[in-house]
Amino acid sequence: MQKNINIRDFEMEKDFDWIFLLDSYVNATRSRKEVQEEIQNYSGDIYVATINKKVIGFISLSYPFWDKVAMIDYLAVEENYRKQGIGRLLIHHVLKRAQELSMRYVCVQTGLWNLGAINFYKRVGFSLRGVFPEYEGEGNGMIWLDIDIRKNSEASKQKL
Repeated sequence: MQKNINIRDFEMEKDFDWIFLLDSYVNATRSRKEVQEEIQNYSGDIYVATINKKVIGFISLSYPFWDKVAMIDYLAVEENYRKQGIGRLLIHHVLKRAQELSMRYVCVQTGLWNLGAINFYKRVGFSLRGVFPEYEGEGNGMIWLDIDIRKNSEASKQKL
């Protein structure tokens, strides 16, 4: 694990360029202006992971997504910093935030093709809840995972 990793609130002026570059899915499908507008209108929390003030990852959490359920909308870590515990730190941060907000579940969805993300979420305590094979069209399915933070809070802290 890298040393000197800091998790802090996202700041538009300071962090937008980094986030736009980090998330290849976002910047490949939408313009800079569209992404800026989405962030400005986002009603949840966005956190960044930094090393020496450089943004190397981010995560967003919307709540309540439904009743006592929070949703991780985005999670990205710069490729050179993957498999170093940064994603785990970001997940731990939003699970803690969800507990503070008295949420019961935190959920996430990802593409069926994204086995790396699916396995990552399972390793940090998320469980499979549903598969939607044609969610975004033919051959473009989605998987839904969640974690009951009331039941798994201690286990999650140990894993993270």
